[in-house]
Amino acid sequence: MPRMNPPPRFVDDYLPALLAQASHLISGEFHAVVTQQGFTVSEWRVLATLSDGEALSIGRLSQIATLKQSTLTRVLDRMALKGQIE
Repeated sequence: MPRMNPPPRFVDDYLPALLAQASHLISGEFHAVVTQQGFTVSEWRVLATLSDGEALSIGRLSQIATLKQSTLTRVLDRMALKGQIE
């Protein structure tokens, strides 16, 4: 008897879910390197965003680094205490 393929699930064709899966696969190894260097992924996002020296508002930095403003404020405070930012 031929084997029937199960019908596709909604998430199999749901672009946001597929993008999240791809991001997770691509980022996993890089995130491990970041944490081995003593940074959180959020700290790396902030440093990468600020690396060109351009002044940004908290709102814009939050948007680019994909962090909520309240979370970003805590990350910035922690980084300042470590001497990673001024």
